[in-house]
Amino acid sequence: MAEFFKNFTKKVTDVASNVKSKAKDTYDVTRLKIDLRKKEADLDLCFERLGRAYYVNTQKGGNDEKLIALLEKAKNISDEILNLKNKIAVAQNKRICDHCASLIDKDATYCENCGQKIVVASKEQENEFQVEVIIEDEE
Repeated sequence: MAEFFKNFTKKVTDVASNVKSKAKDTYDVTRLKIDLRKKEADLDLCFERLGRAYYVNTQKGGNDEKLIALLEKAKNISDEILNLKNKIAVAQNKRICDHCASLIDKDATYCENCGQKIVVASKEQENEFQVEVIIEDEE
């Protein structure tokens, strides 16, 4: 009978540990998705400002420095968005479509969103990327 309770306690502990791990994974992915939505909103605002600045610049023959600064900001935000999408893909055991940047299954042959054929990266490249993401998270 003592053995039964020992096994039962171990199984309950294992299940609780698994639930805790899954909850943390879900929380982490949700947090990344929230950050992603914020960055996408920032990029939309940057594009709006860029369009307005371009229009004003062409009407008044103004300075290109503001346009260049906004272009650089848009590029930086786009890079941050791609980084967040990659982190989400790794956390969900998925990948990013090279054509439309949608999340797709790791084993997909074609993108579910754009229909393009997926070029499979070598295992070495995938492992290299995962190491980079883990290193970035530790900073």
